[in-house]
Amino acid sequence: MAKPVSEAYPKISTRILIYFLVTVFSHFINYNISLCLTMNKSLVPEYSLVEESFYFQGIIILSGNIFSLIPNIYFLIRTFTYEPFQKRVLFKYMTMIMSFEYSFGNCMHILFCIYYFYHLNTHTMIHVNTCSKFQILDTDWNQIVIMTPIFFNIIRFYNVILQKSTNIFAILITLLVAFGGLCYLTVPQLLEIDIYYIPKTGCPYEIYSSVPYFILVQYFNMFLLILIPVLAFLINYIIYKLVIRKKRSVYKRDTVLENRNLFKSIAIQSFYPFGCQLPGVLLVLYTILFQQTDNLFNHIIVFIYHFGQAFCIFFSLIVIKEFKNMILNDFGIPTSIGVSKVSTLKTVTLVRTKR
Repeated sequence: MAKPVSEAYPKISTRILIYFLVTVFSHFINYNISLCLTMNKSLVPEYSLVEESFYFQGIIILSGNIFSLIPNIYFLIRTFTYEPFQKRVLFKYMTMIMSFEYSFGNCMHILFCIYYFYHLNTHTMIHVNTCSKFQILDTDWNQIVIMTPIFFNIIRFYNVILQKSTNIFAILITLLVAFGGLCYLTVPQLLEIDIYYIPKTGCPYEIYSSVPYFILVQYFNMFLLILIPVLAFLINYIIYKLVIRKKRSVYKRDTVLENRNLFKSIAIQSFYPFGCQLPGVLLVLYTILFQQTDNLFNHIIVFIYHFGQAFCIFFSLIVIKEFKNMILNDFGIPTSIGVSKVSTLKTVTLVRTKR
């Protein structure tokens, strides 16, 4: 028997709260540790040799993103060519944009690794600021991927629950909150306004800025990276519960099942990018508790994160029958529908033969 909605909410909110607090704590400690290693601009050379210790991790990142790029491009193309996407317009655009963002992010990771390996193998010195800016843009793109789903959940809330067009001011305010801090942090770093450096893996150093409120905005931005995916998930959950409550007494079981699967799919796209950060959070907690870094653990986390980018759209689509069949058919795997039809045909033939 299904549990009442009132009983389900506390369990979900408790789990999210625990995850939220652990992640905030780990990010806060990790960031303060890094600030202890700050270096003035005069102490950092303009050119530096790349870190050879990053070599194995770079191979994992490069191979993981080449692997992930293939399915993400495949799903991006199918949003244009597969007819059932046209019946779910908002879901189509969400899948299209998320597939594009993952594909673009994969390409950025690949280009950064090529940039790194070129300088490593040719034994040429790397331009510190160029490398740092490359890595900053690479990291910032990950934030865009994490933030994107909330916009689609807000649009769904207006269209499905309120049954009216989306309030443009709600979108603009969300856009300002989600990306205002990111722009405030990134622009001074890229334009090299009052900068200092922090040692970084991959590039020798990362550029930071001493513009007013930079550290405060950094904390706020970290807070948003954790809060917004949680809000996106909760909005999607509320939409699902309200739609199911409204339609259960009116529509057929197939409609209820469709809404349940749509909720699962959008929930995966909303929370999966944030969930990929969990291994990194565990690494930070491990470093804090044991005062050491486990290289094997670090490599495993990097492997999970970069290879995991191949599966967000995949997991979000296989929960919907039509898209699951699309994937199976495209790769020549028999579907359950096909097996069922063959089984039915055999049964009918057997009955006719007996007669």
